[in-house]
Amino acid sequence: MKRFVKAIIVLLCVFAGTLANGSDDREHQLKAAFIFNFAKFITWPSFSGTGDPIVIGVYKDDGYLPDLNAALGGKSVLGHPFVVRKIDSEAQVTACNLALIGEVGREEIGHLSRMCKGTGTVLVGDEEGFAQNGGTIGFVIEANRIRFDINQQSAKAANVSISSKLLSLARTVYQ
Repeated sequence: MKRFVKAIIVLLCVFAGTLANGSDDREHQLKAAFIFNFAKFITWPSFSGTGDPIVIGVYKDDGYLPDLNAALGGKSVLGHPFVVRKIDSEAQVTACNLALIGEVGREEIGHLSRMCKGTGTVLVGDEEGFAQNGGTIGFVIEANRIRFDINQQSAKAANVSISSKLLSLARTVYQ
């Protein structure tokens, strides 16, 4: 229970962070912290045992790589260390546990979501309407704060389980 309370406090502290002067660096740092916390509340059935890495891929937005490496380097969740890598093609997206998707259109979000069906890949992005259009978790800037939406149908289709605790913190949950 203490572990859960601590995780929620950390997550809420991240929520409280505002974006100073619209800085991309600050925004990427905060989103990297969110991703760390998301991993605490997602169950991937593909893990065969402790030590399997949580692979975080970055597709079409290399600006996130340094901040993700800084935020996740040397950290783990339930014995699963983080590995961050650049994704060069959409075919590599399904080799990740969580794929951070850069600028893509609505159609490509839906296409990637269909590709990830049954693969255990969580799609995270910050395009407008990302979760509504088939992504699993979509970042939203609201009143100069970072929030997120969750597409529960996309998560289920990808064969991952998102904790009700994380769902309760989402701005919107799409069924």
